[in-house]
Amino acid sequence: MFGAADSLPLTIDEEPVETAESVFVSQRDDVVSGKPACAFELRYKGAVDQPAVWNGEPCRKLTAKFVDADTLKARGRWACLPEEVRDDIARSGGKAAYIEGEFASALYPLNSAGRVYQVSLAD
Repeated sequence: MFGAADSLPLTIDEEPVETAESVFVSQRDDVVSGKPACAFELRYKGAVDQPAVWNGEPCRKLTAKFVDADTLKARGRWACLPEEVRDDIARSGGKAAYIEGEFASALYPLNSAGRVYQVSLAD
């Protein structure tokens, strides 16, 4: 016998959008807990678009780009990253979304489940 829960539709992840490289699809100013924020939509090659949010500053005050391991090494950031984060960056084409504000910066790598997460970088 089937109950009400059995009639719920299945949720299936969207198909990835074909892209030659990872990009920031969009950004928009937002407010989180009464403070400015910037909401991003990230597109990693071979993955579905993922949301990311930077709290505390509007978009116009941020630097947002994809960086590779060589860039992180040149800035002295690579060795400080946990091995899992370095593995996730390598797995996603060797790049990660990087967002820098006035007082802080963070990476938004793609994990093995195809989800973006924030890694704060010590400044």
